[in-house]
Amino acid sequence: MILAAALLLTSSAAPEAPLLDSFKAACQNIDDFETARADTAKAGWEAAPEDAEPRIANLLKLGREAIGDSGKISGGTYRKTFEGTTVWLVLSRFEDKSGFWGNGCRAYDFTATMPFAPGALVEWLGKGPTGEGEQDGMIRQSWEPGWRDGVSIEASYIPAGHPDIGNTGLQGRVLVAEAIGGF
Repeated sequence: MILAAALLLTSSAAPEAPLLDSFKAACQNIDDFETARADTAKAGWEAAPEDAEPRIANLLKLGREAIGDSGKISGGTYRKTFEGTTVWLVLSRFEDKSGFWGNGCRAYDFTATMPFAPGALVEWLGKGPTGEGEQDGMIRQSWEPGWRDGVSIEASYIPAGHPDIGNTGLQGRVLVAEAIGGF
């Protein structure tokens, strides 16, 4: 019985493994932004203009507007294809005037019509989530800490047309790795 459950967990995680592993290879050092930038290239993510995907361009515009002149933001936009699907990755770093910083690494699969397979994220991270929520089909799981102390992980699934997405254009699967410091 335990072996059958383990096989089911492994087989359910298999289709997502290339994306999850590539995301981790790019984002595992998000607490060191320049290392994360180098890791992204090593993991095979191709640099892309931010306006290559209108939804990415919109998300970046909204982020810049929210920050205003409270600090500075830097980063990059990347893409990679998994089984014919283009996934977008955005690296970002925000620094406020007091020295507080936040680094983020976000992968967007806008075409996904289902959340990650049951057990895929647990297997990938080696532990269950520390936070979970579901609202009208939108699912969010979080791990604090993620891969290690100082790095948090979040996975979300947003169905197309969900009422809470507002003008962001978000839909599909979103993976996030974040680190903060300077306080």
